[in-house]
Amino acid sequence: MQTFTKDEGRFERTAPLLKQSQLQEMGQERDRLKQTLHAPPHLRNAIQDASTMFGVLKRLETSLERDTAREYVGPELDKAVRREKELREKIKSGMPTSEEMRRNPPGALDKHMQWEARNKADIAEWKNIRRRMMASGAVESSVSDASVANVEMLRSMGGHQLSMDSAQIPVAKTYYGLGGRSSTFTDEELVLLEKVAPRLKEMIALLSADQRDEIKTSLQAEAVIQLDPASLEGLTHKEARERCRAAGLETGGSREDLVDRLKAHYGKN
Repeated sequence: MQTFTKDEGRFERTAPLLKQSQLQEMGQERDRLKQTLHAPPHLRNAIQDASTMFGVLKRLETSLERDTAREYVGPELDKAVRREKELREKIKSGMPTSEEMRRNPPGALDKHMQWEARNKADIAEWKNIRRRMMASGAVESSVSDASVANVEMLRSMGGHQLSMDSAQIPVAKTYYGLGGRSSTFTDEELVLLEKVAPRLKEMIALLSADQRDEIKTSLQAEAVIQLDPASLEGLTHKEARERCRAAGLETGGSREDLVDRLKAHYGKN
């Protein structure tokens, strides 16, 4: 008969139960050792360290007896289902979202570590309940042994509480124009557009794909200039005039006048 040493105040133990793949491997090793140790005398006598093999066999049998996820009996199953739901909601509270984990903004690692430390025992108990519920036939048939106790199934896919400014992986927003052609803008490009042309930023979803492509090209040039105002020196007279117009500056004068005007503008920004 299987006995579980449960943590005080918990419905289920927190020491991990074996996965099906582990049970299969350990069962095969147990059978191999038994076959070897119970072979005919002329074969068994050739074993150099039978005592070690007996020790390994004993540990395997103990673990298989102690750590196999067996089904719940009678009213235990109803209690297990209630406890699994209770733990699931508790674990999900404050759990970093998939977006936060994927994009890794400042504070994401601390948030994950604090959540993990806070829920370590609850997660271990939840995993074991899930394994025993599976053994009881109380989980969906589509759920595999590999995923039945995977805590990732509880993680929210979208949304975030942390600021995504300076996230390691920027998000990209895709807008679709006529004919289904799309234009993709990163967060950084949209922030820059908000800075240089806030009215245009509000209208971007209403523009055609060609218009958005032109904006994206201008934003890329704008980003280069903001990082290195000296790059203005390479502008032609027409390009300098267009750049002045986009920046809301006077467009009259020579190429050199226009470039100086742009340098002064970007120097202040």
